[in-house]
Parts: sequence; C-alpha cells; structure tokens
Amino acid sequence: MNTDLLSRRQALEQDGFTVVEHDATSLVAVRTRFYWGCAVRISTVLRVRLAGAVDGPDLRAELQAFRKRAGVLDPSRLPRGFMQARSVLDVVLAESATPEAERVARSTNLKGMGEFAQIVLVAGGAEAITCSPVWGAAYQPYIKHAGEVAVSGQVKPEPTAMMGVFIGLLVFWPSVAILVLSCCGLPLLVPVLLRMYEKPPVAAALPGG
Repeated sequence: MNTDLLSRRQALEQDGFTVVEHDATSLVAVRTRFYWGCAVRISTVLRVRLAGAVDGPDLRAELQAFRKRAGVLDPSRLPRGFMQARSVLDVVLAESATPEAERVARSTNLKGMGEFAQIVLVAGGAEAITCSPVWGAAYQPYIKHAGEVAVSGQVKPEPTAMMGVFIGLLVFWPSVAILVLSCCGLPLLVPVLLRMYEKPPVAAALPGG
C-alpha cells in the first residue's frame, strides 16, 4: 500500500487545500470553496492518517474526536446552514481492517446543521470504502472528490453536483435575490463583514523541516 503522505499533500495543495498540520503519520488540510452553481460555500476539513489494524469503534471514535476539532480548524466564520456548509473527512490508510470497520466506514455520516462527517477507509491497498449518504447527498460529488484526491495523490477535474446546482437555482439564488430586492441588500452586509474577518490558514512545515 502506498503510504506516501508527501505526494498526497502536494495533490491536495494543487486542489486548493492548505495543509495546516503534518507529521510522520498524518496530515490535516483545510479548504473553503464557493460553488457558484450551487450557491453554497463548503469548508472541507480533511485528515489523512496512517494506521495499523483498525476496528469499527475506533474508526468512529476517531472521527468524532476529529469532528470536534474541525470547528477550530475551519477558517470560515460564516454560520453554517444557509449557503455555508462544512465537510469533515477522516481518510484512513490502514494495514488491515475488520469487517466491522468496513461496515462503519460504509454507514457513518455524522450530521449537524450544515455539516457532515465521513470516513474514507483504505485497508491493505484495497479499494476505498466510504458512505453514500442521504444527508448531504446534494454535495457528495464534491466531498467524494476530495477524498479521492487524498487517497490517490492525484488531482483530477472536480465533478459537478447536479442536485446541488438544482437546489442553488431553485432555493438559494432566489432567496438572495429576495433579500437584495426587499431590504436593499442590507442583510448581505453581515456575511460580507464576517468574510472580511476570516484569517487564511497557515501552511505547516514538512516533517523534519
């Protein structure tokens, strides 16, 4: 199994991520990207970590702990829920995994207001295992793509989330238009000001650097 974290870091950086933590066995990367067609901004907080043998309860506990850290790692100051979401991905490159671990990876999608947290499990060089959720399904093509970049260490064109585009055109963009027309656009000053106060993430040094 390829466990080269450096190639994965380089691919993630090419895909717009900033690696904010990097040691010999793991890295953490963050990215905020606005998808104009969907009218949504998604903050992705992603970890790639090397592991030995993994079991289901351990995978879930690690994801829960990482999800708690995501609020601090997420550079976005915009409130989640309307046109702002957060995706938390724990990409686990394991030497081996129990059937229960594979089941947890396939079925786990921790949910919150405008938030979803998932596992991407690669055990012994086999195909990546992750969930196919209902909550967050509109943006799952973007989430899955980030996980694929982290697993493969290769950047490919990002797909279009057609369900997300449909929601954006049907719900979000009309809502923005109503706010602009009915309130002279004043409510839009809030997200603009919050966006101005965001601090860009700082890239971590390479291990041993």
